[in-house]
Amino acid sequence: MSARFDHAGGSVVFSRAPLYGQGGLEVHQAQAESAGGDRFAADPAFAEKPLTLNWSGMSIDEAEALENFMRNVVDGMAEDFIYTAADGSEYIVCFAAPGIDRSEIARGREQVTIQLMQV
Repeated sequence: MSARFDHAGGSVVFSRAPLYGQGGLEVHQAQAESAGGDRFAADPAFAEKPLTLNWSGMSIDEAEALENFMRNVVDGMAEDFIYTAADGSEYIVCFAAPGIDRSEIARGREQVTIQLMQV
Protein backbone atom coordinates (compact mmCIF):
# COMPACT_ATOMS: atom_id res chain seq x y z
CA MET A 1 0.00 0.00 0.00
CA SER A 2 1.29 3.46 -0.81
CA ALA A 3 0.93 6.60 1.28
CA ARG A 4 -1.82 9.08 0.41
CA PHE A 5 -3.46 12.36 1.42
CA ASP A 6 -7.26 12.66 1.24
CA HIS A 7 -9.60 15.63 1.55
CA ALA A 8 -13.16 16.21 0.36
CA GLY A 9 -11.73 18.50 -2.34
CA GLY A 10 -9.21 16.03 -3.73
CA SER A 11 -6.46 13.57 -2.97
CA VAL A 12 -2.92 12.65 -3.88
CA VAL A 13 -1.52 9.10 -3.92
CA PHE A 14 2.23 8.55 -3.77
CA SER A 15 3.96 5.77 -5.67
CA ARG A 16 6.40 5.26 -2.79
CA ALA A 17 6.17 5.63 0.96
CA PRO A 18 8.03 8.57 2.50
CA LEU A 19 10.98 8.32 4.83
CA TYR A 20 10.21 9.70 8.27
CA GLY A 21 12.28 12.45 9.79
CA GLN A 22 11.93 13.94 13.24
CA GLY A 23 8.57 14.07 14.94
CA GLY A 24 6.50 12.94 17.86
CA LEU A 25 6.10 14.22 21.38
CA GLU A 26 8.70 16.11 23.33
CA VAL A 27 8.54 15.71 27.12
CA HIS A 28 9.45 18.76 29.17
CA GLN A 29 11.03 18.38 32.60
CA ALA A 30 9.78 20.25 35.68
CA GLN A 31 11.38 23.69 35.74
CA ALA A 32 10.04 25.39 38.86
CA GLU A 33 8.20 24.86 42.12
CA SER A 34 5.03 26.57 43.31
CA ALA A 35 4.59 28.12 46.79
CA GLY A 36 2.73 24.93 47.76
CA GLY A 37 5.69 22.76 46.74
CA ASP A 38 4.26 21.45 43.46
CA ARG A 39 6.75 21.15 40.62
CA PHE A 40 5.63 22.42 37.22
CA ALA A 41 6.93 23.15 33.74
CA ALA A 42 6.62 26.53 32.09
CA ASP A 43 5.77 24.74 28.82
CA PRO A 44 2.88 22.28 28.52
CA ALA A 45 3.75 18.76 29.73
CA PHE A 46 3.72 17.49 26.16
CA ALA A 47 4.47 19.67 23.17
CA GLU A 48 3.85 18.39 19.67
CA LYS A 49 6.60 18.57 17.09
CA PRO A 50 5.93 18.47 13.36
CA LEU A 51 6.32 15.16 11.56
CA THR A 52 8.80 15.48 8.71
CA LEU A 53 8.21 13.34 5.60
CA ASN A 54 10.93 12.96 2.96
CA TRP A 55 10.77 11.52 -0.53
CA SER A 56 14.02 11.06 -2.42
CA GLY A 57 13.52 10.67 -6.14
CA MET A 58 9.85 11.72 -6.31
CA SER A 59 8.71 12.29 -9.87
CA ILE A 60 8.07 15.87 -10.90
CA ASP A 61 4.43 14.97 -11.66
CA GLU A 62 3.93 13.68 -8.10
CA ALA A 63 5.69 16.72 -6.62
CA GLU A 64 3.44 19.04 -8.63
CA ALA A 65 0.35 17.05 -7.55
CA LEU A 66 1.46 17.42 -3.92
CA GLU A 67 2.03 21.14 -4.36
CA ASN A 68 -1.39 21.50 -6.02
CA PHE A 69 -2.99 19.59 -3.13
CA MET A 70 -1.36 21.92 -0.62
CA ARG A 71 -2.17 25.17 -2.42
CA ASN A 72 -5.57 24.51 -3.96
CA VAL A 73 -7.21 21.67 -2.03
CA VAL A 74 -6.34 22.30 1.63
CA ASP A 75 -5.43 25.99 1.23
CA GLY A 76 -1.92 25.69 2.64
CA MET A 77 -2.00 25.20 6.41
CA ALA A 78 -5.69 26.12 6.72
CA GLU A 79 -7.52 22.79 6.40
CA ASP A 80 -7.13 19.33 7.89
CA PHE A 81 -6.85 16.20 5.77
CA ILE A 82 -6.32 12.46 6.24
CA TYR A 83 -2.81 11.09 5.90
CA THR A 84 -2.81 7.34 5.27
CA ALA A 85 0.63 5.86 5.92
CA ALA A 86 1.99 2.94 3.92
CA ASP A 87 1.03 0.55 6.74
CA GLY A 88 -2.63 1.62 6.47
CA SER A 89 -2.67 3.79 9.62
CA GLU A 90 -4.75 6.96 9.23
CA TYR A 91 -4.06 10.32 10.85
CA ILE A 92 -5.90 13.64 10.74
CA VAL A 93 -3.22 16.19 9.98
CA CYS A 94 -2.56 19.62 8.51
CA PHE A 95 0.55 21.07 6.92
CA ALA A 96 2.84 22.47 9.64
CA ALA A 97 4.85 24.71 7.32
CA PRO A 98 3.62 27.05 4.59
CA GLY A 99 5.64 25.47 1.80
CA ILE A 100 7.13 22.34 0.32
CA ASP A 101 10.89 21.94 0.13
CA ARG A 102 11.69 20.72 -3.41
CA SER A 103 15.02 20.32 -5.12
CA GLU A 104 15.92 18.55 -8.34
CA ILE A 105 18.28 15.61 -7.77
CA ALA A 106 18.14 14.01 -11.23
CA ARG A 107 16.36 14.60 -14.50
CA GLY A 108 12.64 14.35 -13.72
CA ARG A 109 13.25 13.49 -10.04
CA GLU A 110 13.15 15.65 -6.92
CA GLN A 111 13.98 15.51 -3.24
CA VAL A 112 10.75 16.58 -1.48
CA THR A 113 10.32 17.37 2.22
CA ILE A 114 7.14 18.42 4.01
CA GLN A 115 6.06 18.88 7.61
CA LEU A 116 2.73 17.71 9.03
CA MET A 117 1.09 18.32 12.40
CA GLN A 118 -1.39 15.83 13.83
CA VAL A 119 -4.66 17.55 14.74
